[in-house]
This record gives sequence, C-alpha cells and structure tokens, in this order.
Amino acid sequence: MDDRKLELRIGILVLVGIAAIALMLAVLERRLFSPKYPLKATFTNASGILEGTPVHMGGVEVGRVEEIETPTRGERLISITLSIDREVTVKSDAACSIEPRGLIGEKVLELGFGTPTAADLPKDGTAILTGVLPPSFTDLQRSIQNAVGVLEEALKKLNAIFGDEEVAANVKTTVKNAAEISEKAKVFMEDARVVASKAQQVLDDARGLADRTRTSLDNIDRQVTEVSGRFQKATQGLDQAIQEQRAELLDMEKDLRRSIAKVSDILDRADTIVEGVERGEGTVGMLLRSQEFYEKTRDLVDNLSMAAQSVTKTSDFLRKHPSSLFWGGGEEEEESPRPQKRPLPPVKGDPNRGRR
Repeated sequence: MDDRKLELRIGILVLVGIAAIALMLAVLERRLFSPKYPLKATFTNASGILEGTPVHMGGVEVGRVEEIETPTRGERLISITLSIDREVTVKSDAACSIEPRGLIGEKVLELGFGTPTAADLPKDGTAILTGVLPPSFTDLQRSIQNAVGVLEEALKKLNAIFGDEEVAANVKTTVKNAAEISEKAKVFMEDARVVASKAQQVLDDARGLADRTRTSLDNIDRQVTEVSGRFQKATQGLDQAIQEQRAELLDMEKDLRRSIAKVSDILDRADTIVEGVERGEGTVGMLLRSQEFYEKTRDLVDNLSMAAQSVTKTSDFLRKHPSSLFWGGGEEEEESPRPQKRPLPPVKGDPNRGRR
C-alpha cells in the first residue's frame, strides 16, 4: 500500500516536471526562435548598455541589444544593433532613449510609439534611429552650480539695493501699500465670491426656467399636434359626410323642383277655374249666378227657420204643461208671428250667364 502511494507521488512529480519543462521550452522558443529583424540606433553615449540589454516599447519587452559597435577614427557616434520581434512595427519618428530601471541603475532601451500618421520603418536592417540621451549626473550638477551662482548674484544686488536708507524706506512704503492692496483685494475677492454665488443662483434659476419653458413648449407642441390630428380627422369625416349627403341633396333638389312645377301647374289651373266660376261658366258658376236657385235656397232657409221656431215653442209649452200629453187642452197657444222674409239682394251679372 505504501509502495503504491510512493509510486503515485513519483508519477505526479514526474508529470509536474514534464509540464514545467514544456513551459520553459515554449518560453525559450518564443524568446529564442521567434522571428526577428535588425534595427540600428546611434548614441553619443551608450553608458550602461550591454549586449543582451532588453528593448522595451511602452514598458513591454519587444527585443534585445544584439551588437554594440565602437566608433572608428573620426566618428563620435556609437552604433547599436537591436533585435526586434518581427510582429512589432516601429514608426519613423519614434524616439529611442536610454532609461534607468530599478534602484540599482540597470539600463534599458525604450522605443516610443511615434505618431499614427508616420511611416513604418523597413524591417530589412537598413533603418537607423537617432538615440536620445537622458540628462547625466554631471549635467545636472553643472546646472545646479549655475543656478546657485545666479542666486548669489541676485542676493548681492538685493543687499546693495536695501543698504540705501531711501531705498529701504521706499521698499517699506511699497510693502505697506502692497499690504493695503492685498487687503482691498481680499475684500474685492469676497465681494466677487458673493456676486459669483448670486450669479450662479441666477444662472440656476434661469436654467430651471429654461427647463420648465422647454417642458411647456413640448406639452404645447404635443397638444397642438393632437388637436391638429383631431381636426384633420373631423375634416375628413365632414368631407365624407358631405360626399355621402350630396347625392341625397341633389335628389331632394330634383324632387323639390318637380313638386314646385306641379304646384305651379295646379295654381295655374285653379286660377283658370276661379276665373271661369266668376264668369258663370260651369255648374258651380251657374249655381252662383242663378237668381232662381238663389230664391229657392232663401225660401228653404226661411222654412227651416220657421220650423225650428215652431219646435222651440212646442218644446217650451210641453216643458210648462207636461200633462197636455195625456189630457190634451190647456192654455191656448199663443200665435207666434211668422218670420218675415228678408229682401233678396240683387244678383250680380246676368242670371242666365253661363247656362249651357
């Protein structure tokens, strides 16, 4: 059982070792066997650069220093050949500088990206970049010494100026005035802050008003659009109704015209009949113009009037003497005068006019 566990552990260790070796081979293959192309760079000082020094672009390693050529007689430039990964493209205006890495002062070559519109450098080894040197410690020390000398000269001039009492008084007055101006400037700044605060508040109010106005305009525009849509629908409906009723109105107009024509015809005929009656033509005209028919009609009316009076008197007598229906007699009836015939009005025209 223990032997089997030992064999299992040994097998796992062997697999891990094989995987590590495969990983190392892959990395080495990428580093050693990946296709590269040469690129040259020239420097006036290549301090800290050795063969195998990494070449970075944007902090990522893209190659190494392959060869350093020392200058020959009459030359002051050091030519450094770089081995760059073929998949990396360097622009013609890219900078090549020596940069420190880490605290121990190790140096690397840093390639810039260049501008996107610049041309690409050829990958046949003919391209040459001009290196940019970082400021050296000696240059920095020399710059500091120059700055100290300028400062000392300025201090000497200030001492000479302030040694004079009149100048010192003027300087004091100037400083005092400067202090007063500073106080006034502070007050002005405070007022300016207050004004700026009020202006900001007014601006905020204006923005709020603008937002509300914009919202109101949007609402009005939406309402106008809705009203316009409704009006268009109503207009379309009205046009459709007018088109539908137009035929009916035209038929009614035709019927009305025919009715007016018939009424006009009837009125014309009625005028003709009335004129004939007035002239005594026809049966009605003869009756209206006949004196004999008029006298007979008048006598008939008088007889009917007398009969009505007799019936009235008889009714009044029976109401007063109801026993006469059974016993007869009674008071003698008072003779009632006979109604007198009214004189006949003259008949206009010839009574025999219109007889056929």
